[in-house]
Amino acid sequence: RTPFNLYGVMKHAIEQMLENDCNKWMNIRVCGLFGKHGSRAKNDSNFPLMILDKIKNKEEIKVVDDQIITVGYCKDIAHNIITILNVGSGHYHMMNEGILTWYDLASFICNIKGYNNISKVSSAEFYSDFKRAQTTALENKRLPKFPDWRDAIVRFMKEIGEI
Repeated sequence: RTPFNLYGVMKHAIEQMLENDCNKWMNIRVCGLFGKHGSRAKNDSNFPLMILDKIKNKEEIKVVDDQIITVGYCKDIAHNIITILNVGSGHYHMMNEGILTWYDLASFICNIKGYNNISKVSSAEFYSDFKRAQTTALENKRLPKFPDWRDAIVRFMKEIGEI
């Protein structure tokens, strides 16, 4: 694929540097990470935690439904990183099985919690000043299959005491 924006161009350049300049290297690509502690860059949150917070606060939830993604439960990612430590160099995509949209993910969480104040919006409505790729889904071609994203969300919600 051709990089979509400056972020993509920079990632591609670093990947080319790894391939050309390092004898042994691994590039692990992830998408839509979620875990118990969230991301420091996102105030210790992540998408599922943000949705759960909106549910607790009884807020209306508006979520884009036209971006195709994959997601990765940090526990599943960490477990599978061990499997590649003694494997050769290369790019590894690590994510839970299944392609979805951000709306699919939010809707699944809302269904589990019995919450229905959720609606779909387009990327154009939601992001006014930032161009985003419509598809960021990854494909795992080199590793054993990960559990389905729905299974991962249920395990995650159990881990944080939400079900």
